[in-house]
Amino acid sequence: FFLSFIRVFAWFLLPHLFLLLLFVFIFHFSFMENLPGVISSAAEYRQLEITYGLSSFEGVELPSPGSSISSPPPGKIGVYLKTLDAGIRFPLTDFQEEVLQKDGCSLQMLTPNAVNKVVAFEMICRANGYLPDYFVFKFFFRFCVTGDKCTFLVRQGGHALVPDGRTPKNWQDKWLLVNQEL
Repeated sequence: FFLSFIRVFAWFLLPHLFLLLLFVFIFHFSFMENLPGVISSAAEYRQLEITYGLSSFEGVELPSPGSSISSPPPGKIGVYLKTLDAGIRFPLTDFQEEVLQKDGCSLQMLTPNAVNKVVAFEMICRANGYLPDYFVFKFFFRFCVTGDKCTFLVRQGGHALVPDGRTPKNWQDKWLLVNQEL
């Protein structure tokens, strides 16, 4: 029985799995870099589900044409795709929520570099067997607001635990909506 299962798997499912992976790879690279503006089609939405592990649990919605991330519908917040590229996933961890709350910043205000620092700091702590701590995080980074965007900079004379990176061009071009309670 087991050998017949392996034969069926190898004969039927494996080629289909290969085609699916090939499709995902080609589709991912064809739309992720060339899409101007907000995410606007069902195919692009399905790709986001695959790429970022999003599901209906997060209440992910595509923004309507002409909508603004700064004025989302009730119960929703806007999230830039580059924020997801930088490592944020839903639901947010307690540490990520604590950083946002104590610094008085919302997720859509953080730059990709800021998100990268928060996520990387948390990963470094957990990889070394420690829970991430807001006050230890603030020992390494200071909060900085420029206009309507927030970031974390390495403290003067401090160690670059997570170095400053380059903020990608046009990082604010692509976004979607998620449930606010996440």
